[in-house]
Amino acid sequence: MFALVKKQLLVRRMRQLISLALEAIYSERSDMSILVGSLSGGKDGIDLVRAYISIRVATRLTEPLTDADVEDAIEQLHTAESHLGTLDFDSILDLHKELAELHWLRKQAAVLKGKLAHKNDEDSYEGTIYALQRDRKQPVAVEERAKAKELCGKMADLNRQIEEHELKALKESDGEAYQRMKEELEIRALQDEVDAHEDTEADNEVGEITVRLEQKLKRVFLKESSRPDATEASSE
Repeated sequence: MFALVKKQLLVRRMRQLISLALEAIYSERSDMSILVGSLSGGKDGIDLVRAYISIRVATRLTEPLTDADVEDAIEQLHTAESHLGTLDFDSILDLHKELAELHWLRKQAAVLKGKLAHKNDEDSYEGTIYALQRDRKQPVAVEERAKAKELCGKMADLNRQIEEHELKALKESDGEAYQRMKEELEIRALQDEVDAHEDTEADNEVGEITVRLEQKLKRVFLKESSRPDATEASSE
């Protein structure tokens, strides 16, 4: 009975911490150190690990927080907690910190890009998703993203038709203005391609670094568990 209550309290606490991290992300608070201090209560050790795990889970969410996400966070916490007091705990803490910082920075960049898109065109897909996530303080569900993409796509098609009509009218009435508008549209299209390419490269780079850090974390766990006194240390 006590174990069940303890687990329920842990689940509730972990969900709360991740939700607070989500609120910080979509409220555009850029200083992660302030958030870490708040989530850890200013404490070190396992409290810091819990804060870093909460931030990492929050930054990697692509849909609203689920029970499975909370369970994953708790599993990561238990794994780290089982090595508390061992020789490699500081390395485990540092790796969780690096992972949290990496995904925090990438998420911050994504939010700022959405903010810029919203400023330039509130009806754009990126701008619409930004506004929804800013208001709800959590990611938008896949189904809702699909609906927004379809609606915003129709709006974008309509805008393109209007621009093409304006361009055609300028070609017949004002050659200089026509050329300027044509160049602006070409530059915008090229910039969209460049941005998409850079986003893909950045995501790939973050993915590669994440894999390397997670592999390091696994090696630390394996090294610690293979020590003769590891079992005794963790049980004491």
